[in-house]
Amino acid sequence: MSTMSLRFASLALVAALSLSAACGNDGKNNLPPPVSEMVGASGGRIDGPGGTTVVVPAGATASDTLITVSQIAAPASPTGTAQVAIPIRLEPSGKTFDQAVQVTLTLSATGLPAGTTAGNVIVLRTETGTTNWTPVPTIASGPGTITALTEHFSDFIAIVVTDDSPDAGSPFGTCGDDVCDGSTETCGECPYDCGLCFDAVDVDICGDGTCTGDESCGSCPWECACDSLCEFQNGGCDLNATCSDASGALECACPSGTLDYYGNGTLCAQDGPCMADSCMNGGTCIDGEDHHICVCPDGVSGVVCEVMPDPCQPDPCQNGGSCDGTSGSAVCTCSAAYTGTLCEQDVDECALTADNCDVNATCTNVPGSFTCACNGGYLGDGVNCSDVLLCGNGTLEGAETCDDGNMSLGDGCTTLCAAEPGYTCDTASPTVCVDQDECTAMPTICGPGTCFNSPGSFACMCDPGYENDPTTGLCVDADECQIPEFCGSYSTCVNLPGSAQCDCVPGATSNGETCDPGDCGPNGTVVTNGTIVAPTTVLDSVASLQCDPGYEAAGTTDAVCVWDGSAVSWTPITATCTDIDECALGTDGCQLPAVCVNQPGTFVCQ
Repeated sequence: MSTMSLRFASLALVAALSLSAACGNDGKNNLPPPVSEMVGASGGRIDGPGGTTVVVPAGATASDTLITVSQIAAPASPTGTAQVAIPIRLEPSGKTFDQAVQVTLTLSATGLPAGTTAGNVIVLRTETGTTNWTPVPTIASGPGTITALTEHFSDFIAIVVTDDSPDAGSPFGTCGDDVCDGSTETCGECPYDCGLCFDAVDVDICGDGTCTGDESCGSCPWECACDSLCEFQNGGCDLNATCSDASGALECACPSGTLDYYGNGTLCAQDGPCMADSCMNGGTCIDGEDHHICVCPDGVSGVVCEVMPDPCQPDPCQNGGSCDGTSGSAVCTCSAAYTGTLCEQDVDECALTADNCDVNATCTNVPGSFTCACNGGYLGDGVNCSDVLLCGNGTLEGAETCDDGNMSLGDGCTTLCAAEPGYTCDTASPTVCVDQDECTAMPTICGPGTCFNSPGSFACMCDPGYENDPTTGLCVDADECQIPEFCGSYSTCVNLPGSAQCDCVPGATSNGETCDPGDCGPNGTVVTNGTIVAPTTVLDSVASLQCDPGYEAAGTTDAVCVWDGSAVSWTPITATCTDIDECALGTDGCQLPAVCVNQPGTFVCQ
């Protein structure tokens, strides 16, 4: 990437207290510890030491990236100038973002020098270990802070600059004059009030020195083509991982053949015994046989518990509200029609008088919106209603289609001076409205039925086999086959215009009124030592096996006359009559010394 050396020709640099004195920092001994956080493609915010913040927008990193924000000892400023904000370092040094991030520096406790404002503060950056300072754009900040836009991981400082004696050699020109007249003011569309511009080539993330498309000063979308998926930020792989795109897809792998690192390639954690900071976001570190592992709380994942759950998945915002989870919890931004923490409450625009209804209209709240309707006697769309009471004065004018001189209903003209359905109104003043006799004008309007006219309407009395349509009221065919048991059992129903036809199913015969399934006839089951008794043989009759004396039945003794869908028949009798052994049962009654001898169907005493 190209860089620009910061040159201070005849600029007057206002000295301020050095940062180390303002913060009570005597070198590196009293510096607060750095803050490291894993930031993914959805972006995030890092609250660094000394009140500094880094806001990473969505899409600024292609994959999870461990970002470290450190307060550093005040470096040597260009030409030895003093600094007015806490200097910080954004690591990993030398890397870049896909989109500009916001780096907010906190001004020193002593504030700005007399006669200067935040508009005199500029932010410079340099690669770690170098002194080639480059100005970066700034945006409006809060009291006591200055916010820079950058796509670089660098060292950042802030100094105060005034332009008491501007000349043609000034690298900045006149701050805020909207004229690009300095060596770094290269275009007029810069959105930064200070007027500091920088060459678009300086924000080329791919490093090929060329920006394409609609890239311009201060607003580049950074769409330069990269030669390799691994060219920017190691392709999103961990800095200690090997990035490869030889297969056409990005592949990340932690170093192999060593126990120094482990992980999935996106994150390679350094091995060793558990330390206080081995696991992030409340994870518990456990020493293992080969390396330590992190057990993450519910919802947190990653090798070192670096992936926090997305509070916007699933989206809790209702009614089209947009969810922002960058703060770690879901924050819903509602449309104007809804309110509440989750945008769950409808805004009653009518009650809040936030509607745009005319004073002569009625506002009606509906979910997510409202409607306006002109009051009786007024004309318009509800937003604009005529301020003159026209309807009902007997004079046809404006958008009126009738005006019969009253505000009554049922006489052919409505209270809004429109013809009622079923009436025809003339154009006289006052208007005369007469009933339309639909029965005379359209004799066949009802269809198969009789038409009866009524004021403003008509009614149809339908012929047998027809019924009134529930929507139009006209006569339509009645489907008798939808009536349960219309044709009865053992029959089929076929609907016909105005009637229906009933046919007996095959196997059944008609007796003139109903369908008869027929008679089973005598039960032909062959039995021995017994008799089949069937009092009747019609449908549902029962035929029973009755064994002769001295015999008993074993099995199904009853047959039923049933319909199988095409004919009637008896169900089978499976029982047989077997001899009863009275001698074995002790029911013979023989007296000693006689002996019982069983015989078929009986016994003898000998």
